[in-house]
Amino acid sequence: GGFELLDIDVESLVRAEPTLVDASGMPQAFSIMRDALQRMLIDTLPKEVCLRLGQRLVSINEEERGMGGIELVFEDGTMEQFDLVVGADGVASRVREHVESSYASSNGDSSGKDVDHLSQDVGNGGVTVPSYSGIRVQFGVVPAGGARPAGSAGEFHQWFGDGVYALTGSYGTGLVDGSISDMVAVVFADPAAGANAPPENSNWETSDVRNDCVLRLQRAGIPQEVVSVAQACERCFELGVYEHSTTSPWVSKGGRAVLLGDAAHAMAPFLGQGANQAIQDGYCLASRLAATRAGGLASKVIGPLQSYVLLRRLPVTALQLESRILGIFETAGGGPGTLPQFTRDAFFFANGKLGVAAKVYVSGARPWV
Repeated sequence: GGFELLDIDVESLVRAEPTLVDASGMPQAFSIMRDALQRMLIDTLPKEVCLRLGQRLVSINEEERGMGGIELVFEDGTMEQFDLVVGADGVASRVREHVESSYASSNGDSSGKDVDHLSQDVGNGGVTVPSYSGIRVQFGVVPAGGARPAGSAGEFHQWFGDGVYALTGSYGTGLVDGSISDMVAVVFADPAAGANAPPENSNWETSDVRNDCVLRLQRAGIPQEVVSVAQACERCFELGVYEHSTTSPWVSKGGRAVLLGDAAHAMAPFLGQGANQAIQDGYCLASRLAATRAGGLASKVIGPLQSYVLLRRLPVTALQLESRILGIFETAGGGPGTLPQFTRDAFFFANGKLGVAAKVYVSGARPWV
Protein backbone atom coordinates (compact mmCIF):
# COMPACT_ATOMS: atom_id res chain seq x y z
CA GLY A 1 0.00 0.00 0.00
CA GLY A 2 0.98 3.61 0.44
CA PHE A 3 0.74 6.74 -1.67
CA GLU A 4 3.08 9.30 -3.23
CA LEU A 5 3.83 12.38 -1.15
CA LEU A 6 6.18 14.22 -3.48
CA ASP A 7 8.18 13.77 -6.68
CA ILE A 8 11.18 16.02 -7.31
CA ASP A 9 12.83 16.23 -10.74
CA VAL A 10 16.37 16.81 -9.49
CA GLU A 11 18.01 17.00 -12.92
CA SER A 12 15.69 19.81 -14.06
CA LEU A 13 16.26 21.70 -10.82
CA VAL A 14 20.02 21.43 -11.18
CA ARG A 15 19.96 22.54 -14.83
CA ALA A 16 17.99 25.63 -13.83
CA GLU A 17 20.48 26.66 -11.13
CA PRO A 18 23.50 28.49 -12.67
CA THR A 19 25.84 27.56 -9.83
CA LEU A 20 25.19 23.84 -10.36
CA VAL A 21 26.10 23.54 -14.06
CA ASP A 22 29.42 23.86 -15.86
CA ALA A 23 30.18 26.09 -18.84
CA SER A 24 28.56 23.61 -21.23
CA GLY A 25 25.38 23.39 -19.16
CA MET A 26 26.18 19.93 -17.79
CA PRO A 27 24.70 19.40 -14.29
CA GLN A 28 27.36 19.19 -11.57
CA ALA A 29 25.42 17.15 -9.03
CA PHE A 30 26.43 13.53 -8.53
CA SER A 31 25.95 10.61 -6.17
CA ILE A 32 29.20 8.85 -5.35
CA MET A 33 30.41 6.33 -2.81
CA ARG A 34 32.43 7.77 0.07
CA ASP A 35 35.55 5.71 -0.65
CA ALA A 36 35.44 6.70 -4.34
CA LEU A 37 35.26 10.39 -3.41
CA GLN A 38 38.21 9.97 -1.05
CA ARG A 39 40.28 8.35 -3.81
CA MET A 40 39.45 11.18 -6.22
CA LEU A 41 40.46 13.83 -3.69
CA ILE A 42 43.71 12.04 -2.83
CA ASP A 43 44.59 11.69 -6.53
CA THR A 44 44.44 15.48 -6.96
CA LEU A 45 46.99 16.19 -4.24
CA PRO A 46 50.28 17.71 -5.44
CA LYS A 47 53.25 15.36 -5.28
CA GLU A 48 54.95 17.48 -2.62
CA VAL A 49 52.03 16.94 -0.20
CA CYS A 50 52.83 14.36 2.46
CA LEU A 51 49.82 12.23 3.45
CA ARG A 52 50.34 10.15 6.59
CA LEU A 53 47.62 7.92 8.00
CA GLY A 54 47.26 6.21 11.35
CA GLN A 55 48.81 8.96 13.48
CA ARG A 56 46.53 9.67 16.45
CA LEU A 57 46.71 13.18 17.86
CA VAL A 58 46.85 13.26 21.66
CA SER A 59 47.67 16.85 22.59
CA ILE A 60 48.18 20.34 21.21
CA ASN A 61 50.44 23.11 22.48
CA GLU A 62 49.87 26.58 21.08
CA GLU A 63 51.98 29.66 21.71
CA GLU A 64 50.39 33.01 22.40
CA ARG A 65 49.21 34.95 19.35
CA GLY A 66 52.07 36.24 17.27
CA MET A 67 54.64 33.97 18.93
CA GLY A 68 56.10 30.75 17.59
CA GLY A 69 53.70 28.18 16.14
CA ILE A 70 51.50 25.30 17.16
CA GLU A 71 52.87 21.93 18.24
CA LEU A 72 51.12 18.59 17.77
CA VAL A 73 51.95 15.56 19.90
CA PHE A 74 51.00 12.14 18.53
CA GLU A 75 50.31 8.83 20.22
CA ASP A 76 53.63 7.36 19.06
CA GLY A 77 55.48 10.14 20.90
CA THR A 78 56.45 12.18 17.85
CA MET A 79 56.04 15.97 17.96
CA GLU A 80 55.78 18.41 15.07
CA GLN A 81 55.32 22.16 14.82
CA PHE A 82 53.21 24.02 12.25
CA ASP A 83 52.11 27.55 11.39
CA LEU A 84 48.43 26.54 11.18
CA VAL A 85 46.45 23.43 12.09
CA VAL A 86 43.16 22.73 10.29
CA GLY A 87 40.95 20.43 12.35
CA ALA A 88 38.92 18.35 9.91
CA ASP A 89 38.89 15.46 12.37
CA GLY A 90 35.17 14.80 12.70
CA VAL A 91 32.57 14.96 15.42
CA ALA A 92 34.98 13.71 18.12
CA SER A 93 37.51 16.35 17.08
CA ARG A 94 40.66 16.65 19.17
CA VAL A 95 41.33 20.03 17.58
CA ARG A 96 37.88 21.26 18.65
CA GLU A 97 38.79 20.39 22.24
CA HIS A 98 41.83 22.58 21.91
CA VAL A 99 39.96 25.47 20.27
CA GLU A 100 37.29 25.56 22.97
CA SER A 101 39.66 25.08 25.87
CA SER A 102 41.85 27.93 24.62
CA TYR A 103 39.11 30.34 25.68
CA ALA A 104 38.48 28.73 29.07
CA SER A 105 39.45 30.68 32.19
CA SER A 106 38.05 28.40 34.88
CA ASN A 107 41.41 26.71 35.43
CA GLY A 108 43.39 29.93 35.11
CA ASP A 109 45.01 28.86 31.86
CA SER A 110 43.66 30.37 28.66
CA SER A 111 46.67 29.63 26.49
CA GLY A 112 45.25 26.35 25.22
CA LYS A 113 48.44 24.46 26.10
CA ASP A 114 48.42 20.72 26.64
CA VAL A 115 44.77 19.72 26.51
CA ASP A 116 45.60 16.02 26.77
CA HIS A 117 44.16 15.82 30.26
CA LEU A 118 40.80 17.26 29.26
CA SER A 119 37.69 15.09 29.24
CA GLN A 120 34.66 15.55 26.98
CA ASP A 121 32.46 16.85 29.81
CA VAL A 122 30.76 20.20 29.52
CA GLY A 123 32.39 22.71 31.80
CA ASN A 124 35.66 20.84 32.19
CA GLY A 125 38.06 23.26 30.57
CA GLY A 126 35.17 24.76 28.61
CA VAL A 127 34.93 21.78 26.24
CA THR A 128 31.44 20.90 25.00
CA VAL A 129 30.37 17.47 23.82
CA PRO A 130 28.47 16.70 20.63
CA SER A 131 24.77 16.28 21.44
CA TYR A 132 22.97 13.04 20.60
CA SER A 133 19.99 13.73 18.35
CA GLY A 134 17.96 10.71 19.43
CA ILE A 135 18.23 9.32 15.89
CA ARG A 136 20.15 6.33 14.58
CA VAL A 137 20.96 5.26 11.03
CA GLN A 138 21.64 1.82 9.60
CA PHE A 139 23.42 1.78 6.24
CA GLY A 140 23.86 -1.13 3.89
CA VAL A 141 25.84 -1.37 0.63
CA VAL A 142 25.51 -3.77 -2.30
CA PRO A 143 28.91 -3.21 -3.97
CA ALA A 144 28.01 -4.75 -7.34
CA GLY A 145 24.61 -3.03 -7.57
CA GLY A 146 21.68 -4.73 -9.29
CA ALA A 147 19.53 -4.96 -6.16
CA ARG A 148 17.12 -2.15 -7.06
CA PRO A 149 14.23 -2.25 -9.55
CA ALA A 150 15.19 -1.96 -13.22
CA GLY A 151 15.39 1.64 -14.43
CA SER A 152 15.77 3.19 -10.97
CA ALA A 153 19.56 3.74 -11.02
CA GLY A 154 19.09 7.45 -11.71
CA GLU A 155 16.53 7.91 -8.93
CA PHE A 156 16.48 8.10 -5.15
CA HIS A 157 13.47 6.43 -3.56
CA GLN A 158 12.31 7.54 -0.12
CA TRP A 159 9.74 5.77 2.01
CA PHE A 160 8.07 6.59 5.32
CA GLY A 161 6.83 3.91 7.69
CA ASP A 162 5.90 3.76 11.35
CA GLY A 163 8.81 5.56 13.02
CA VAL A 164 11.12 4.67 10.14
CA TYR A 165 12.45 6.57 7.14
CA ALA A 166 14.13 4.57 4.37
CA LEU A 167 16.18 5.72 1.39
CA THR A 168 17.56 3.70 -1.51
CA GLY A 169 19.93 5.02 -4.15
CA SER A 170 22.65 4.03 -6.59
CA TYR A 171 26.09 5.62 -6.28
CA GLY A 172 29.07 5.85 -8.62
CA THR A 173 32.13 3.81 -7.67
CA GLY A 174 34.58 6.12 -9.42
CA LEU A 175 35.75 3.31 -11.73
CA VAL A 176 36.23 3.89 -15.46
CA ASP A 177 33.63 1.24 -16.32
CA GLY A 178 30.88 3.44 -14.86
CA SER A 179 29.83 0.78 -12.35
CA ILE A 180 27.52 1.64 -9.46
CA SER A 181 26.80 0.36 -5.96
CA ASP A 182 23.36 0.26 -4.40
CA MET A 183 22.75 1.65 -0.91
CA VAL A 184 19.97 1.61 1.63
CA ALA A 185 19.71 3.92 4.65
CA VAL A 186 17.23 3.20 7.42
CA VAL A 187 16.68 6.01 9.91
CA PHE A 188 14.73 5.62 13.15
CA ALA A 189 14.11 7.44 16.39
CA ASP A 190 15.99 6.20 19.45
CA PRO A 191 15.35 7.94 22.79
CA ALA A 192 18.53 6.59 24.42
CA ALA A 193 20.50 9.28 26.20
CA GLY A 194 23.53 9.77 28.41
CA ALA A 195 25.53 6.61 28.98
CA ASN A 196 23.01 4.64 26.89
CA ALA A 197 23.48 6.75 23.76
CA PRO A 198 25.08 4.77 20.90
CA PRO A 199 28.52 5.69 19.55
CA GLU A 200 28.76 7.96 16.53
CA ASN A 201 30.97 5.44 14.67
CA SER A 202 32.92 8.18 12.90
CA ASN A 203 35.36 5.60 11.49
CA TRP A 204 32.53 3.81 9.67
CA GLU A 205 33.33 0.46 11.19
CA THR A 206 31.15 -2.30 9.77
CA SER A 207 28.68 -4.09 12.04
CA ASP A 208 26.36 -7.08 11.79
CA VAL A 209 23.05 -5.21 11.65
CA ARG A 210 21.65 -6.51 8.35
CA ASN A 211 19.07 -8.82 9.90
CA ASP A 212 17.99 -6.14 12.37
CA CYS A 213 17.68 -3.67 9.48
CA VAL A 214 15.55 -6.09 7.44
CA LEU A 215 13.23 -6.81 10.38
CA ARG A 216 12.90 -3.09 11.13
CA LEU A 217 11.84 -2.39 7.55
CA GLN A 218 9.34 -5.24 7.56
CA ARG A 219 7.78 -4.18 10.88
CA ALA A 220 7.40 -0.63 9.57
CA GLY A 221 5.60 -1.82 6.44
CA ILE A 222 8.30 -0.59 4.04
CA PRO A 223 7.87 -2.07 0.51
CA GLN A 224 9.76 -5.16 -0.62
CA GLU A 225 11.90 -3.19 -3.12
CA VAL A 226 13.65 -1.62 -0.12
CA VAL A 227 13.76 -4.83 1.91
CA SER A 228 15.39 -6.62 -1.04
CA VAL A 229 18.25 -4.11 -1.10
CA ALA A 230 18.79 -4.58 2.64
CA GLN A 231 18.79 -8.36 2.26
CA ALA A 232 21.44 -8.17 -0.48
CA CYS A 233 23.81 -5.87 1.44
CA GLU A 234 27.37 -7.11 1.93
CA ARG A 235 28.60 -4.22 4.10
CA CYS A 236 26.50 -2.73 6.91
CA PHE A 237 27.07 0.16 9.30
CA GLU A 238 25.19 1.70 12.21
CA LEU A 239 25.69 5.27 13.34
CA GLY A 240 24.36 7.44 16.11
CA VAL A 241 23.52 10.92 14.80
CA TYR A 242 25.31 13.66 16.74
CA GLU A 243 25.43 17.41 16.31
CA HIS A 244 27.83 20.19 17.27
CA SER A 245 26.63 23.67 18.12
CA THR A 246 27.63 26.02 15.32
CA THR A 247 27.92 28.92 17.76
CA SER A 248 31.05 27.58 19.50
CA PRO A 249 34.44 29.03 18.45
CA TRP A 250 35.95 27.74 15.22
CA VAL A 251 39.30 29.47 15.68
CA SER A 252 41.58 29.08 18.70
CA LYS A 253 42.42 32.06 20.88
CA GLY A 254 46.00 31.88 19.66
CA GLY A 255 44.82 32.01 16.06
CA ARG A 256 46.75 28.96 14.86
CA ALA A 257 44.00 26.29 14.89
CA VAL A 258 40.78 26.35 12.89
CA LEU A 259 37.91 23.89 12.42
CA LEU A 260 35.98 22.72 9.39
CA GLY A 261 33.40 20.06 8.51
CA ASP A 262 31.89 17.93 11.28
CA ALA A 263 34.48 19.21 13.75
CA ALA A 264 32.84 22.64 13.43
CA HIS A 265 29.21 21.88 12.60
CA ALA A 266 28.26 18.19 12.66
CA MET A 267 24.65 17.94 11.51
CA ALA A 268 21.92 15.34 11.00
CA PRO A 269 22.08 13.65 7.56
CA PHE A 270 18.58 14.46 6.29
CA LEU A 271 19.75 16.94 3.66
CA GLY A 272 22.81 14.89 2.73
CA GLN A 273 25.03 17.93 3.30
CA GLY A 274 27.74 16.72 5.68
CA ALA A 275 30.46 16.03 3.09
CA ASN A 276 29.27 18.81 0.78
CA GLN A 277 29.59 21.47 3.45
CA ALA A 278 32.98 20.17 4.60
CA ILE A 279 34.29 20.52 1.04
CA GLN A 280 32.86 24.04 0.82
CA ASP A 281 34.53 24.85 4.15
CA GLY A 282 37.86 23.70 2.76
CA TYR A 283 37.47 25.71 -0.44
CA CYS A 284 36.42 28.83 1.46
CA LEU A 285 39.30 28.58 3.94
CA ALA A 286 41.83 28.01 1.16
CA SER A 287 40.53 30.98 -0.82
CA ARG A 288 40.74 33.27 2.24
CA LEU A 289 44.30 32.17 2.94
CA ALA A 290 45.24 32.64 -0.71
CA ALA A 291 43.73 36.14 -0.74
CA THR A 292 45.76 37.06 2.32
CA ARG A 293 48.94 35.74 0.75
CA ALA A 294 48.22 37.81 -2.34
CA GLY A 295 47.80 40.90 -0.17
CA GLY A 296 44.23 41.70 -1.21
CA LEU A 297 42.32 44.56 0.40
CA ALA A 298 40.04 42.22 2.33
CA SER A 299 43.03 40.61 4.02
CA LYS A 300 44.06 44.00 5.43
CA VAL A 301 40.63 44.62 6.97
CA ILE A 302 39.93 41.19 8.49
CA GLY A 303 42.07 38.11 8.99
CA PRO A 304 41.59 35.05 6.76
CA LEU A 305 40.35 32.76 9.54
CA GLN A 306 37.80 35.29 10.81
CA SER A 307 36.66 35.95 7.23
CA TYR A 308 36.20 32.21 6.68
CA VAL A 309 34.08 31.89 9.83
CA LEU A 310 31.89 34.87 8.88
CA LEU A 311 31.24 33.43 5.42
CA ARG A 312 30.48 29.88 6.52
CA ARG A 313 28.76 30.02 9.91
CA LEU A 314 25.37 31.34 8.74
CA PRO A 315 24.76 28.91 5.84
CA VAL A 316 25.74 25.80 7.81
CA THR A 317 23.65 26.92 10.79
CA ALA A 318 20.60 27.23 8.51
CA LEU A 319 21.25 23.81 6.97
CA GLN A 320 21.72 22.21 10.39
CA LEU A 321 18.36 23.57 11.57
CA GLU A 322 16.55 22.50 8.38
CA SER A 323 18.03 19.01 8.62
CA ARG A 324 17.02 18.71 12.28
CA ILE A 325 13.41 19.66 11.47
CA LEU A 326 13.28 17.15 8.61
CA GLY A 327 14.53 14.42 10.93
CA ILE A 328 11.71 15.05 13.41
CA PHE A 329 9.08 14.66 10.69
CA GLU A 330 10.72 11.76 8.86
CA THR A 331 10.96 9.52 11.94
CA ALA A 332 7.43 10.23 13.22
CA GLY A 333 5.87 7.20 14.87
CA GLY A 334 2.54 6.42 16.45
CA GLY A 335 1.10 4.14 13.79
CA PRO A 336 -1.00 4.74 10.66
CA GLY A 337 -3.72 7.33 11.05
CA THR A 338 -2.25 8.88 14.19
CA LEU A 339 -1.61 12.61 14.52
CA PRO A 340 2.22 12.37 14.23
CA GLN A 341 2.07 10.44 10.95
CA PHE A 342 -0.81 12.54 9.58
CA THR A 343 1.24 15.67 10.32
CA ARG A 344 4.31 14.14 8.66
CA ASP A 345 2.41 13.18 5.51
CA ALA A 346 0.66 16.55 5.29
CA PHE A 347 3.96 18.36 5.75
CA PHE A 348 5.73 16.59 2.89
CA PHE A 349 2.69 16.56 0.58
CA ALA A 350 2.15 20.32 1.00
CA ASN A 351 5.84 21.13 0.64
CA GLY A 352 6.00 19.05 -2.52
CA LYS A 353 2.98 20.72 -4.12
CA LEU A 354 4.12 24.22 -3.15
CA GLY A 355 7.63 23.67 -4.47
CA VAL A 356 9.21 24.22 -1.06
CA ALA A 357 10.91 20.81 -1.07
CA ALA A 358 12.55 21.59 -4.40
CA LYS A 359 13.79 24.95 -3.13
CA VAL A 360 15.22 23.35 0.00
CA TYR A 361 17.10 20.83 -2.14
CA VAL A 362 18.60 23.49 -4.40
CA SER A 363 19.47 25.71 -1.45
CA GLY A 364 21.39 22.86 0.14
CA ALA A 365 23.07 21.73 -3.06
CA ARG A 366 24.24 25.09 -4.39
CA PRO A 367 27.71 26.33 -3.39
CA TRP A 368 27.73 29.03 -0.73
CA VAL A 369 31.34 30.03 -1.40
